[in-house]
Amino acid sequence: AQEPMDDAELQAIITQDLTDAVSYVDSDLSPTRAKGTEYYRGDLFGNEVDGNSKVVAMEVRDTVSAMLPSLMRVFFSSENTVEYVPETPADVEYAKQATDYCNWVFNRDNEGVAILHDWFKDALLQKNGIVWGQQ
Repeated sequence: AQEPMDDAELQAIITQDLTDAVSYVDSDLSPTRAKGTEYYRGDLFGNEVDGNSKVVAMEVRDTVSAMLPSLMRVFFSSENTVEYVPETPADVEYAKQATDYCNWVFNRDNEGVAILHDWFKDALLQKNGIVWGQQ
């Protein structure tokens, strides 16, 4: 039988996991994210030679721009962005009300289209899309 973990052990494990996560973001993700943003903006590489062309291809921006409409269509091509399905005949009215309410909150009370657009774009460029809720 294993002994229960005490608070100090749990805190040490969580602290190490947080340190590992921050280290991963700083050492692995951040350089890749920065490079993706530079490619998207069409920044110069820094190794340009005077007298030679300084044209930068914009494939990253073009690819992201081409993918976004398809992603948006997946979520916004039907009448409802969110839809609750009743499990029993007694749930029909509740599912309709829940569907109407969630769609109102997402699309009217918030800017659902803009939120998902920005979220998808961040995910494509930064390899991570984060949406913050507001109160």
